[in-house]
Amino acid sequence: MIGIVSSVHDTAGMNIHDRILELGDFERTDTFEGHPVHIGDDLTIIRTERELLHADHLDEHFTVDSWIFASKHKAISGTPSLTTHSPGNWTSEARYGGGPEELSVAEPRIIKAALQALKARRDATGIKYEVSLEVTHHGPTAMDTPIVFVEIGSGPEQWSDPVAVDATAHAILDVASFRSPD
Repeated sequence: MIGIVSSVHDTAGMNIHDRILELGDFERTDTFEGHPVHIGDDLTIIRTERELLHADHLDEHFTVDSWIFASKHKAISGTPSLTTHSPGNWTSEARYGGGPEELSVAEPRIIKAALQALKARRDATGIKYEVSLEVTHHGPTAMDTPIVFVEIGSGPEQWSDPVAVDATAHAILDVASFRSPD
């Protein structure tokens, strides 16, 4: 089971979340923090009231094998990008959530699949976005379940770009349907 989570504080994440629900056949089963929980094909799709950088509480409420955090990427450069990474803080500074000198549990197969899916979707649509593996630099870090961020960057124009949102939503669903060998 893969969990897909977005935050109400994240325009890109909310757009990706809504597009994923449009693309799949999901059953509304419950609510979490006042938002519908959707289930389908080994997926649990939720929205949280917390910023994703501080969403360490999800393991207390859901049992999934891995989390995909649908999110925005911010960069001063403003370069349009589709990124993926695992969260964590390499140093004693933890300015963006998580604990100092803590790393989340990584899921390298999902990161690789996300890079490949983002590149394939970018190439299929022809959008002029960089696809990259971003450095580990923020929380959450206290969860026992592996976390992979899949993001649209680098600013508000890209976070609401319907082609980028669609490509990212499709890529996340491609990754979520990925099954690792036993």
